[in-house]
Amino acid sequence: MLNLTMETPVAAQAVVVFLFGTILAAAANYFVDRFGWTPRYRSPWRRIPGNVAAPKRRWTARIPVVGWLETARLRFGKTENVAENAKTSRKRGGKSGGDATAFDFSALPGWESRFFWLRPLIVEAVFAVLLTWRFCVLTDGVASDAEAGRALVFWGAETIFYWLALCMTLVDFDDYIIPDAAVIPGAVVGLTLAAIFPFLTVAPVAWPLDLTGAATTNDVFLFAAVLSERCGWDASPGVVRGLVGAGIAAIWTFWAFALLERRFPARRLGVRKAAAIFCRRLRRSTLTPIIAVIWTLGLIGIAVVVGSDGSVETLGSISPTGGGLGTRTTFDRALSPSGGLANAAFGLFVGATIIWAVRIIGRSALGVEAMGFGDVAALGVIGAFVGWQGAVVAFFVAPFFGLVFGFLKRFSDKTPEIPYGPFLCGGAVVYLARREQFDAYLAPFFSDPLFLAGLAVVGFALLWALLAALRVAKSWARRD
Repeated sequence: MLNLTMETPVAAQAVVVFLFGTILAAAANYFVDRFGWTPRYRSPWRRIPGNVAAPKRRWTARIPVVGWLETARLRFGKTENVAENAKTSRKRGGKSGGDATAFDFSALPGWESRFFWLRPLIVEAVFAVLLTWRFCVLTDGVASDAEAGRALVFWGAETIFYWLALCMTLVDFDDYIIPDAAVIPGAVVGLTLAAIFPFLTVAPVAWPLDLTGAATTNDVFLFAAVLSERCGWDASPGVVRGLVGAGIAAIWTFWAFALLERRFPARRLGVRKAAAIFCRRLRRSTLTPIIAVIWTLGLIGIAVVVGSDGSVETLGSISPTGGGLGTRTTFDRALSPSGGLANAAFGLFVGATIIWAVRIIGRSALGVEAMGFGDVAALGVIGAFVGWQGAVVAFFVAPFFGLVFGFLKRFSDKTPEIPYGPFLCGGAVVYLARREQFDAYLAPFFSDPLFLAGLAVVGFALLWALLAALRVAKSWARRD
C-alpha cells in the first residue's frame, strides 16, 4: 500500500499508479475482445482459431501500451503471411488434419483491419493518465494516515467504476450491446462498496423529510422513522429497520427481474399464450439460474447489513422537527452501512428507471426502441456507484457527448444507430471530476421532491411530444 504522507515521493507514486492503470486497461482490452458479440482475434492473449491465418506473436506483445507497437509490426493478417500461415492453420484444423481455411484479417472492410492496434494502445495510455490524474487530485494535501486511507478508498472505488465504464463503452461502440458480464458484477460491487464504506455515497442532500424539502437528512433510518410516523405506524426500531430492509430488497428484486428474459407479447398472442412463452424462456435461459443465485445471496446480504446495523437504536435522541420545517435544515450524522447501501440501491433504481422510462416513451412515440436495455443497465450501475444525483447528472450530460459523436459519425458512417452507453459513462466521469461543484449547486433542487416530480413529468411529456413530432415528420417525408 502506498504511503501518501511522507516517505514515498509523489513522482514515484504517480509512476506506480500509471503502470497499474496500463495493466487494468490491458485487462479491459482483453475483456472487450473476450465478451464482445463478434470475435475479433486481436488481443495478444487470445488463442488464434484454426481457420485464422496469423503470425505468431511474441511475449513482448503482451506488454501494455508498447506491446501493441510490437503487434502492429507483425501486420496481423498481412497478405504475404497468409500462405505460410495457412499451413499452420491446417495443422490446427482438427485431430484428423482437417481442411481449415486460412482467414486473411486484412480482408475485413475498414481501416480497423490495418490499424487494429491503434485503439487499444490509445485506450491503455489514456486510461492510465486518467487514473494517475484522479490519484493526484484525491491525495493532494493529505496530512494524516486516516485522510490517506480515505483518499485511497475513494480512488479505489473510482478506479473500479472507470474500469467497468471502459469495458461497457468499448463493447457498446463495437457491437451496440452492453454485456451482462459487466453490468451484473458492477451492480453487486457498487452496492457492496457502499455498505462497507458508507462515506462513498455521502452527498449534501439525500432523503427529504417533508414534501417541500425544507428539512433533509443523509440517514435513511431517520427518513424511514419520519415516513412511518406520517403513515400512522409505530416508529419503533424494528419497524424502521423493516422499512429500510424492505425498500432495499424491493429495489434489488426489481433489478434482478429487469435482467431476466422478460418479453411478454400479450397484445400479439394473448395473455395465456404469452405467459406460457414467458415461463418457457425463463426456464431455458442460461442466465436465469445465475440471476436467481445472485438475487438470493443479495437478499441475504441486505438482511445481514440492515439487521446488524445498530445506528437505528440511536434515533430517539434526534428530533426531525427540532430545527423547524420553515427553514432549510439538514440532519446529519455518521452514515451507517445501511445508509450507504440504501443510497447506492436508490441510485441504481433511479438510474435504471430513467432510461427505462425513455424506452417506454420512445416506443410509444416512435414505434421503435429509442434506447437499448443495455443503457438501462449501464445507468443503473452508474447510480450504484455515484448515487442517484450522479445518475441524474450523467443522464443530462450524456446528450452533449452524443451530439458531438453523431455529428462526427455522419462523415464516416451512415448507419442510424448510435451507442448511448458510452455517453452515459462519459457523463458519470464528468460528474465525478466535478462532484463537489455539482452537488453544491444542485443541492436545493435535489432536496425538493415536488420540484423533482414536476421536472420528471414535464421532461418526459416534452420528450414524448418531440419524438411524436419526429415520427410525423418522417412519415410526411416518406410520402413526398
